[in-house]
This record gives sequence, C-alpha cells and structure tokens, in this order.
Amino acid sequence: MLGVPNLSGGVTASNEAGVQIIRLSSACPPSAVRPHIQEGYLLGEYPELSGFEQKEFYQPYEIDFGLRLVAKFGFDPQSFWKRDTFPMVKKRELYPPPDVDPLFKLTLEVKQNLESTTL
Repeated sequence: MLGVPNLSGGVTASNEAGVQIIRLSSACPPSAVRPHIQEGYLLGEYPELSGFEQKEFYQPYEIDFGLRLVAKFGFDPQSFWKRDTFPMVKKRELYPPPDVDPLFKLTLEVKQNLESTTL
C-alpha cells in the first residue's frame, strides 16, 4: 500500500507531492470491466521527468516511490479461497478469452504498431 495525496477526480496531479494519480476506471472504456471493479490506479511522477538530466536536480527521496510504502500485506490464496465468506471469481470473468475480450484486438493493434515503429 502506497501513501498518496487525496484524490480529486479521475486524474489528480499534485506538484507539492510530486505525483500524478490516474483512476483506471476513468482511463479505460466501460468494456474493460476489471479496472472498474477493482478500483485500480496508475501512479507517476509529476511533473513528468523524462530523463536523467531532469532527475539529477532532485534528491532520491523526492522521486522514489519506494519511500511512499505504508504497508505490505501477505496473501495466501490457498486458504483465502477456502472460506465461504468470499467466493472465488471465475478465471473467465477476470481474463476473458481473446475471442470474447473487446480490448484484446485493440491492445494487439497497439502492440503491433509500436513494434513496427521501433524497427
């Protein structure tokens, strides 16, 4: 678990904290069900530091996400799923097969475009 500033919508950028937070449910289309159910986030530097030349002006503690670590949790799936209070979600619901997943084709096209432009 990482400590971050309070969220203020789909995208939060804090110059003071040096972090930007993007709510996955705001960045993904409704057909991407998993980000909407799990309430996930993307974290990044703010303002974005693209190279070493920019990062050398900051102390490591100012741009190290490892220092935002608040807690670690252990998770034993074998014992967790045996409890009756939380039924296991079927694998097909979390990871739909490529022929059913509407985002698979899109991500495949993006991957192919990236590979063709980096050659």
